[in-house]
Amino acid sequence: MSVRVIYLGYLSDLAGTKEEEVVLPESRAALVRSVINARVLSLGEGSFIVLVNGAPASLNSAVKPGDTIKVLPHVGGG
Repeated sequence: MSVRVIYLGYLSDLAGTKEEEVVLPESRAALVRSVINARVLSLGEGSFIVLVNGAPASLNSAVKPGDTIKVLPHVGGG
């Protein structure tokens, strides 16, 4: 099973790549947290936004073959 992970903004610097194809064993159910780069995960769940196929998702959302996961930084302003 493979999924595409796209890191946007400064998260691509942290992950060391803008995009990667993550391959997991077919027999294993996968969650978003299992395919996101560990350095990005270390920021903590509230530090970024996750979309799976364009829809909001959590780190505990399931992924399936062919999914595209986008990881975006939170943007603040005031």
